This record gives sequence, C-alpha cells and structure tokens, in this order.
Amino acid sequence: MSDWLLQLGTNPRARRLTKTLGLPLPLPQTLRRASGPWEERPLGDQAVVLGTAGGRALVETAARALIAAGADLSVVGPAPPALAEL
Repeated sequence: MSDWLLQLGTNPRARRLTKTLGLPLPLPQTLRRASGPWEERPLGDQAVVLGTAGGRALVETAARALIAAGADLSVVGPAPPALAEL
C-alpha cells in the first residue's frame, strides 16, 4: 500500500466520502514502534512458543536470544537439559 493511500485512509473527510460512495478503504493497524533506533527488549513480556523437533543444535541459542529480547518463553518438544537453567 502506498503512502498516499495511508494518508487518505487517516483523513476523516476522505473516509466519510469513501463510505458514502460505498468504496472500501481499509485503515491499516497502527504498529507499535520503538522510540529510538534500537530497543533493548523488543519482545518485552510477549508470550513466545519455541517448537523443537529432531535436531536440537540451535534450540539453546534461540532460547537464549528470545529470553534476552524479553520474551516469556515456552519450549514445546524435546529440549536440551541446559534449557532448564534458563
């Protein structure tokens, strides 16, 4: 969607006109953005499920990265014993 359509969708007069004409003009969901260029905990208190199957080589690394990003982590499937310490 172009910027022009986004601006049109947020303009109250344009929205009223498109509703009167019966035209669809969806208003996109406003995204949560960090205030600066980098956010320390982008997943702050978000529930995240990490599914594992077969090879477990990267499970511990992925789990540590998700926890460092602030995720409330749940692991589903076979997990290495080191995850119990996290």
